[in-house]
Amino acid sequence: MKHFEDYLEIMYYIEKNNQKITSIEIAKELKVSKSSVSQMLRKLKKEEFINFEPYKEITLLEKGRNLGKKIAKNHITLEKLLTKIGVSKSIALKDIHGLEHYLSHETIQAIEKLNLHLEKHPLDNNTN
Repeated sequence: MKHFEDYLEIMYYIEKNNQKITSIEIAKELKVSKSSVSQMLRKLKKEEFINFEPYKEITLLEKGRNLGKKIAKNHITLEKLLTKIGVSKSIALKDIHGLEHYLSHETIQAIEKLNLHLEKHPLDNNTN
């Protein structure tokens, strides 16, 4: 089962790309059933992350947009780190989905600093 933040992250990306947020698009992106999406959309609406009426466009509310943006940023930060230290992109993407929801703001900030350092001083991943 997908975490509710996965839904907000996908909706954030869809909105950022100036596309309509629909349950069909969410289901396609997350590789889940439309009924799973409908259940989650009801929960997200109840928690005031989204505005949603069945068969209509879904809109992120400020609370949902902010959390979706935060998760997207965490995802990018973790992906940069893992690929810089030699993890393949496919493995990094799998691992990130567990990590991005649970790391503290402090940890993400530390990883961002490490990423900046690694941009200036890349690791030699060919060393054995």
